[in-house]
Amino acid sequence: MYFLLSLFAAIVLAIPTYGASLLVFFLVKNWFDTKAANHILNVISRSVKTEESQELYHINKAAIRKAFTMLSAKYEEETSHRLTFFSGMVKHPMHTNTISVFVVYSPRNGTKNKIEISTKVFQPLTAASLEDGSFLDALIKPRSTF
Repeated sequence: MYFLLSLFAAIVLAIPTYGASLLVFFLVKNWFDTKAANHILNVISRSVKTEESQELYHINKAAIRKAFTMLSAKYEEETSHRLTFFSGMVKHPMHTNTISVFVVYSPRNGTKNKIEISTKVFQPLTAASLEDGSFLDALIKPRSTF
């Protein structure tokens, strides 16, 4: 809602300000998305440490896309029944192993957007883990889910 009102105000003021209001709008939006993406990265790190899913509010899809881009990760985006699912394999700078990240975006849950983040750390495959079967335990270990 704030986005639409701000965009409308910027468009209305574009003619008298010779487009400066649109420039300011997009600079502020980019700053907000970058700040939200950094917050998402912190929550991903917290989710890895606690092994629990985490929730964030007032985060938009652009910030989620920017978070995956900041990690140089390929991700998939799928929409179903008003929910948008983002999933990808990332290499977080604070962790040595590859992390599977799953984000669920629910729009306008009441008056706010909500995202839920769940992660799974993939341990490197070694000869010892193949022999004793511990790599299977890590794959099927039960975790808290949404």
